Amino acid sequence: IIDIKNDEKKLVKFTEIESGLKYDIESQDEYFYIKTNKDNCTNWKLMRVLKEDLDINKWEEFIPYNENVFIRSYGAFKNYIIF
Repeated sequence: IIDIKNDEKKLVKFTEIESGLKYDIESQDEYFYIKTNKDNCTNWKLMRVLKEDLDINKWEEFIPYNENVFIRSYGAFKNYIIF
């Protein structure tokens, strides 16, 4: 991740590589929103983490896993998350 508002343009690693972990991130306000298969969520779930503390142990469920709902894609906007 590179913060384009910071003059240094320093590259920051989002998370360590973990076998089988897949994720897609979107940025909104103070959070990153993460569509992920973490915890064996085959249909994906949505999590979020504060931008200043990216530790995977700090990821919190935002839309819990539901085996009957497949999250194909999403978008994070100022006041909405669109699926």
